[in-house]
Amino acid sequence: MKAVCKIATGLFLIIGWLGNHLVTQAQPTPSVPTALTWMTISFEEDLYLTMDVEPKTVMALSLHQPDIEAEMIMYESFELIRDIIASETGLEILPHQTLKDKVTYSRLGYPVARLKKAAKNSDFDQFVKVDILVSGAKRTTRETSEDILLVDDISISEGYSEVNLLPQVDVTLHFAGGDGKSTGKFRGRYRHMEKLLITTESLQAGSFSIPLKQAAEPIPYYYYLHKAIFNLVEQLPD
Repeated sequence: MKAVCKIATGLFLIIGWLGNHLVTQAQPTPSVPTALTWMTISFEEDLYLTMDVEPKTVMALSLHQPDIEAEMIMYESFELIRDIIASETGLEILPHQTLKDKVTYSRLGYPVARLKKAAKNSDFDQFVKVDILVSGAKRTTRETSEDILLVDDISISEGYSEVNLLPQVDVTLHFAGGDGKSTGKFRGRYRHMEKLLITTESLQAGSFSIPLKQAAEPIPYYYYLHKAIFNLVEQLPD
């Protein structure tokens, strides 16, 4: 019986060591310079209005097409992430041009390569994909409409929509090792607890709706991003 207990105890110790070892190995390494493989900035539904940017800029960010304002938003967002993470954790995320000539770059000037593809085409020991999402939580909508015209039995009305929501910014970092295999995914979030208002005026005919005018209270995007990054830093390994 004692022999069985000793064997069981030994097995638990081995399993525990292996578990800790695997967890350690599955974490990104803060001391290793890290190359960016991809970066996205996305807006949920009509949240782009809160950034006071043109639809063409939103499209450029989504499709990585050349646009001066989109380039500025990408650059300033990425540099803010790099600076805060470096100063708070010591983790160095390398400049976005680091993988130039090793992976595909978009016309916006940023890499668009999957983690495994970047690992295959370069010799860095660590890689990261960055995703930023501007969204709204606890959304409530109030809609009204007023008939203004009748054409060929089709009623044309003027519609109004008011959306109240809590603005939110998420920053997600997905790390991989030198072999391209995932070593961790971390998300930082900042949700502002004062609601903002988005309004839309449109013409409606049957099932069709044509937006006429949209407006939203602006948000301090970089301030919210700053808060989200600090929330992310709290979750990164030491």
